[in-house]
Amino acid sequence: HPFSVSKPYLNVHETGNSKIHGISLAFDPLKSPHYKVICVRDSVSSPQHYQIEIYSSQTGPWRLSGDPFIADVNFSKGVYWNGSIYWISTIGNLTFLYFNFDFESLRIMPMPHFPDDQGTTITYFGESFGHLHLTKISFYTIRFDVYEMRRDDSEWFIKYKVDFEHPYDHELKYYNFAIISLVRGKREEDAFFVLAVVNDDKVMKYNFINKTFEKLCDYDVEDEQVFYCSTIGAFEYIESLCCV
Repeated sequence: HPFSVSKPYLNVHETGNSKIHGISLAFDPLKSPHYKVICVRDSVSSPQHYQIEIYSSQTGPWRLSGDPFIADVNFSKGVYWNGSIYWISTIGNLTFLYFNFDFESLRIMPMPHFPDDQGTTITYFGESFGHLHLTKISFYTIRFDVYEMRRDDSEWFIKYKVDFEHPYDHELKYYNFAIISLVRGKREEDAFFVLAVVNDDKVMKYNFINKTFEKLCDYDVEDEQVFYCSTIGAFEYIESLCCV
């Protein structure tokens, strides 16, 4: 069913035309037909600080939340999970910053401990079917772990171990595929990666349990565009009658 879309405009006079760094939607149709939008922008009152504003479809206009703050995360890639919006750092010390809507508070959480922090990069960070996931791949290997966050935000644990050393019928290298999405389902055997494979011009499905590949579709775009699909983002389709 299609969504109807409303536009909660920011008040330009109140924000002072300050730069917006990210806008994220907090919405779970299984819990409520209402939604909230969080905006992170430059603070008007405190230079080199950020400020959070919140819009609620239930209560109405934008309002400030909390005091100005300093952070080093990518606010354009917010992920909604477990009642909070999570952002991940992209440079420097790898950390999480997340905003809890119930308490309207910012909290910091360290990243999981990776066996080797040399020459690695975050290749996927997202939510699916109530699970928050993270992957980090070395520049020189295609064996890596998929981490999942515990529901109480206490720690990350290894959910899947992935080995692409012996893939379907073409050789995968760390530089010729991109993780577009990680999809979970009701059953454990339903979990899979969606991968864009550059040298094959294909989008593939990789099942974590039986370790098999399946072609989903071909693509017809430049290789460089596909390689950076993971930085653009993919979103799961969810049927709903809720108006968002």
